[in-house]
Amino acid sequence: MDPTIGRIVHYVGNDFRTRAAIVVDVSSELANLHVFKASPSDLPAEGEDVMAVVHSEHPQPGTWHWPPLVQHERPRIEPEKEKP
Repeated sequence: MDPTIGRIVHYVGNDFRTRAAIVVDVSSELANLHVFKASPSDLPAEGEDVMAVVHSEHPQPGTWHWPPLVQHERPRIEPEKEKP
C-alpha cells in the first residue's frame, strides 16, 4: 500500500527508537514525515520533519513502516434474559 498525505506511520530514528509520524508529502516511493515526540525532550537527531524517507517492511533506522495490525477479540454480548 502506498503512503498518502495524512496517514499515520511509524518512523525508526537513527537512535533505533520507533516513533509515530504523519505523512506530509509523497514523491515517488519516498515520504516526507512529521515525527511526533513522546515528551518535550524526545526528538530524533534527524529532527521533527524528516524528508525523503524510504519504506521498509523490516524496521531499520531511517525508514518508515506501517503500524502493526493488532487483532482484538470482540466481547461477546449476550442477549438480555426476560424477567419472570
